[in-house]
Amino acid sequence: GKLATWAETEVHARQELNAEHALNLAIAQGVDWLLHIDSDELFSLNGQETLDAHFQRLEAQGVVHMNYINHEAVPETVDVEGDFFAEVTLFKRSLAAHPATPEAAASMRFWDTRRQLLGGGFFLGYENGKSAVRCMPGTVPGSVHEWLLPNMELQMRSAHNISLLDTSKMTKDQKEQVLDLGFRTSVGLECFQYSPGPGCIYHYINCGFSWWWRKFRLQIKFPNTWYGQGFPPFHRLSREAAQTGTEQEARFFFEKLVALTDKREAKKQIKAGICMRFSPLLSDTQKKLDVRNDPSYRSKSKPHPPASPFSSSPSRQQCAHCATVDNVEGEQVHGKPTMAMLRCSRCKVAYYCSQDCQRADWLKHRAHCG
Repeated sequence: GKLATWAETEVHARQELNAEHALNLAIAQGVDWLLHIDSDELFSLNGQETLDAHFQRLEAQGVVHMNYINHEAVPETVDVEGDFFAEVTLFKRSLAAHPATPEAAASMRFWDTRRQLLGGGFFLGYENGKSAVRCMPGTVPGSVHEWLLPNMELQMRSAHNISLLDTSKMTKDQKEQVLDLGFRTSVGLECFQYSPGPGCIYHYINCGFSWWWRKFRLQIKFPNTWYGQGFPPFHRLSREAAQTGTEQEARFFFEKLVALTDKREAKKQIKAGICMRFSPLLSDTQKKLDVRNDPSYRSKSKPHPPASPFSSSPSRQQCAHCATVDNVEGEQVHGKPTMAMLRCSRCKVAYYCSQDCQRADWLKHRAHCG
């Protein structure tokens, strides 16, 4: 069909064809749900639900197609030699998850400078999430981000967990970007309902110069368009930097416009809520550096084995409301000093960085607090 005409030159066309083939195999093998993510992405429930409980809850709500919010990795070194799932822990939070505070607005100016140079958005990659679908005949990929269900009745049972924030304190540009998140889809805004709850995609894009260099050098073999349209600005500039300049010039481009090597700036971005830490796997170096307040690292002579990226219990706890990771003694969150994470005394599953976050999250959390 239409995708076959683009399969030789368009990676997205091949991804959609692969997804369609995988869905047919899943149906034949009795698989209930299929999530379409790439090899540089992780799906996480942040320790709040098991996979079984998560998809059972969606089905109980009548949801058959779920679009998840995504966050984007930012390498803090030019060279990431090991497993980037373990080495890279800094993430830009989705615009929809940014706090509407003066501190956040001020911290965004750092990224606005890069955005003006690159000509794109806040993220270097996509900003509209990835989707899981209930496996059923007649379903096909709508894009690499969502699925098209067999009929409109089923399509209206699509949902997302991209919380649309109070935009009254945002600039016009921020408001337009936030309200657009998750709905640049082929099925339209009217088909998506809001389904609060855990679940997000962590996108490890451009994690290390060598990975970025090889990717955009390889693209010499392919056209300068996607589906006959122009390349996104970052991809176009990356191709030019990797293909026309020297390796030293390309490294300079990567360091200044992709990585964030300034530790003070990274800490500022985290404190303002623009960035966050996420580390489902810890490298040997980080096991020594990130002791922090995790009792499993303080109380044992040998480090606790890192959790699987698909585990419901990550090796470092994360606030269920603001996504802050296991607070450091002496630092402040929401203007108040904090120590170790607080755990919900009822379900023993959700963690919070402060009582303020726990209270703010209660209306959402009580729906699945056991």
